[in-house]
Amino acid sequence: MTISYIVPISGLIALIIAGILAYYVSRKPRGTQKMQEISDYIHKGALAFLKEEYKIISIFVIVVVIVLLITSYFTDLPWETSIAFIVGAIFSALAGDIGMRIATMANA
Repeated sequence: MTISYIVPISGLIALIIAGILAYYVSRKPRGTQKMQEISDYIHKGALAFLKEEYKIISIFVIVVVIVLLITSYFTDLPWETSIAFIVGAIFSALAGDIGMRIATMANA
């Protein structure tokens, strides 16, 4: 089996395990009413932070993509590199969002 198969299969296994653990965490009791209230504030604050952070990061991603496209025009760098960068940024943001949601849920 080559690495081109090992990497996606490993990623898929990791996603399945993460889903199982997230399900396990979501089934735990959230505590008293006061604990739930505090947990909700933390959750909302964390998501608001991520929203603002992703606004700033999106500007950086756009600038880097423009630089990559310009570089690909003048060099032998494939233009697809900029697409790969965008896809990587999107999945990185998605992982951060899901991770934050699960982390704040686990702290409830």
